[in-house]
Amino acid sequence: MLPPPQPTHDEAAALRAFEAAHKEFARGRFAEARNQFRSLVENFSTVAEVTARARTYLAVAEARLRTELALPKDADSLYDRGVIELNRGEYVAAQELFERALRREPEAAHIHYGLAASRARLERSIQPSSPYAAPSISNLHCESARNAIRILILCAAIPSSIN
Repeated sequence: MLPPPQPTHDEAAALRAFEAAHKEFARGRFAEARNQFRSLVENFSTVAEVTARARTYLAVAEARLRTELALPKDADSLYDRGVIELNRGEYVAAQELFERALRREPEAAHIHYGLAASRARLERSIQPSSPYAAPSISNLHCESARNAIRILILCAAIPSSIN
């Protein structure tokens, strides 16, 4: 059996550039990743496999940057978007929006309630032993969060057919 062929100088350089850009992408530094992927595509266009993969990551990085620009900045708007996502059944997106809102207003009970609702619905949609399941009440640090979860639990126990 023959050993695998060694990469050419351009292939090795393209792979190093891809690894550096991917590292930025994995860290969530999408603007820097975008710039590095663009540079890779321009400078190593002859290395088809690497540039094809770089184009894919480039498109994702650009989409992430557009999404970040489109997100509201204030807590109430983030909360409103979280409620919309929750009602659409997009529980992970709702949870992320509520968490962003809480970074801006950590004591807002209505935001904690929304986060608890999204986690409860997410927990129902995945296996209970999953690491993504909602945390127990004792792990939450904010009293308003514990109260919001208690309210959610009480509401879940009430039959929805009550008029």
